[in-house]
Amino acid sequence: MDGMREIRANAPKIAGDVRRKILNTDPDTGFGKSLTITAGPLKGRTLDIPSKRIEKFLENDLEVLTNAYSSKLAYSMGAAQLFQDADTVARKAKHIGNEANAGTKVITEQITEAVRSYEPMIAAAKTQKEKTSLIRERDRVARDLEAEAQVLQGRFKRPDNPEGFWPQAAQTIKQFNIMTMLGMVAIASLPDIGQIIARRGFKVFTRPINDLVNGMSQIKIDKKMGRRLGVASELSGATRLEKMYMLDNTWMPMNNTNKRMGWLTNKFVKATGLEHWNRMLKEVVATSYIDDIALDAIAHSKGKLKPDKVARYAQGGLSAGDMMEIGKLMKGAEKVDGVHFPNPDTWPDEALASRFKSAVRREVDTAIVTPGAGDLPLVSRHQLGQIILQFKSFAMSANNRVILANLDDMTAQKMTGMMIMMALGNLAYTAREIAKGNEPDYSDPYSRFMREGIDRSGLLAVWGDVNAISSKMTGGKVDLYKLLGAQEAELSRYASRNVLGAMLGVSAGRVGDISKLAYSVANGDVAESDLRAMRRMVIFQNHALLYQGFNKIEEAMK
Repeated sequence: MDGMREIRANAPKIAGDVRRKILNTDPDTGFGKSLTITAGPLKGRTLDIPSKRIEKFLENDLEVLTNAYSSKLAYSMGAAQLFQDADTVARKAKHIGNEANAGTKVITEQITEAVRSYEPMIAAAKTQKEKTSLIRERDRVARDLEAEAQVLQGRFKRPDNPEGFWPQAAQTIKQFNIMTMLGMVAIASLPDIGQIIARRGFKVFTRPINDLVNGMSQIKIDKKMGRRLGVASELSGATRLEKMYMLDNTWMPMNNTNKRMGWLTNKFVKATGLEHWNRMLKEVVATSYIDDIALDAIAHSKGKLKPDKVARYAQGGLSAGDMMEIGKLMKGAEKVDGVHFPNPDTWPDEALASRFKSAVRREVDTAIVTPGAGDLPLVSRHQLGQIILQFKSFAMSANNRVILANLDDMTAQKMTGMMIMMALGNLAYTAREIAKGNEPDYSDPYSRFMREGIDRSGLLAVWGDVNAISSKMTGGKVDLYKLLGAQEAELSRYASRNVLGAMLGVSAGRVGDISKLAYSVANGDVAESDLRAMRRMVIFQNHALLYQGFNKIEEAMK
C-alpha cells in the first residue's frame, strides 16, 4: 500500500517532467500566466531528430512509395468520381481535407446503404427461416463488400508487422520461385497473340508488320501513345509481372535482402524477354483500340455507328454520350501516318478523359491477360495464400478475361483467335522442348495437340489446372483430355512437380523435394531424380539460353 501511495504522489511530477521535455516549457505555463522566454505549449513542433538516426526506419525506394501512394489515392478518388458528381466530391473534399478521404467516406456510405437495404426485407419476412436467411445474406454481403474495399485499398489481410520475419520471408520465397521456375515464361506467353486477335482482330498487327518492312514510324507511335496513357510501363514498373506473380504488395516495406532479390528478379525477367514482350503487345493493343474509338466515335457523332458497337463500348466504360463527345474532340485531333493521336490531358472534360483512359487500360488488360482486383479470390491476398497460388493468378484471371469475355459474344473473329491460341500453345511446347535440347514428341499428333496445345493456350483457365492436378493425383485416370480421345500421358507443364507441388504450389513441392533429397543424402543413395530436384532449386537453371548448359553440369554430377 505504501508503494502505491508513493507512485500516486510522484505521478504528477513524472508527468510534468515528460511534458516539459516534449514541449520545452513548464507544464503550468498557459493562458492567464505571465509570458515566458521559452516556447509555449501552442507553438508548432517538429521532430528534432537527426536524419541518420531514423534513416533505417524510413522507406526511400521511389518505386515502392509511388506504388503505395497511387494505390491508396486511385481507390479513393475513383470511388468519389464513381458515386458522386463533381460538385459533391469537391464539397466533401473541402470539408474533409482532400479528395482521397472524400472517396473513402463515399465508399463507406455506399456499403452502409447496401447493408441497410436489407432491413425492410428482414422486417417483412413472414417466417423465422426466411428472416434468418436474409440476416445471413446481409452479413455475408457486408463482409464481402468491406473485404473488397480493403483489397482495393491494399489493406486486406495486411500483417500487423510487415517488417517481421514471415512477411519478408514470404516475399523472398516468391521472388526465388520466379527465378527458378520462369526461365521460359516469354515462350509460354506466345498464345497472348491469339487472345489479342480474338479481341481486336488481325488488323491489330497489320500496321506494325507493315512498318517493320517500310520503316519504324508506327512502332514509335505505339510507344509514345502507350506512355501517354500509362499502359506500357512494363520496362520500368513490370506491372503485369507483379500482378501475375503476386509481388504487388504496396504495403510491404522491403528489407535489404528483399531489395536485392527484387533487383535480381527484375533483371532475370528482363533477360527472359517477358517485360519487352508485354510492353510491345500493350502498346500495339492500346494504339489499335484508340484508333478504333476515334473512328467509331466520329461515326457515332454522324449517327452511323451500329447499336451493337455502341453497346460494346458502353460495356467497356464509354457511354453513348461519351462516344458522341469524343467524336467531336477527335475531329480536330492530331494524326500521325493516318493514326489518330489524341491527348486526353488537354480535353476540357477531365471526367471524360479519365473514362477514356480507363477504357483503354481495361481493354489492354483484357487482351493481354493482367489480373485485376476482382479476378483473384480473397485467399490470394493472405501471405500463405499467395505462396500457394503464386503461379495460378493467370489461370484464375483467364476465367473472366478469356472464357467469359469470349463466350459472352462469340463471333467468327473470336473463334479464329481461340484456334490461334491453341496452335500457339502447341508452338510454345515445341519451342520449350527445343530449348531444353529434347526432340518434341509427335508420335501421336492429335494427342499432343489436344494436351499441350489446349493446356498451354490458357483457354481452359483455372479448369486446366484442376484437370492437371486430378490427372497427377490419379496417375492419368481422371483426365479431360483422355475423355476427348487423347492417349494417357502427363502434361509437360506438370511433369517436374510432385503431387504436393501440384496441389499446394511450387513452394510446397520444394519442401517435399528437400525432405526427399535430405533422406537420400543421409542414406548415401542419391538418385538421378534427386539431382534433378537439386537443380530445380538453382536460380536461372531453366532460362532458355542456359538450360542446356545446366544439363551438362547435371550430367557431370551423375
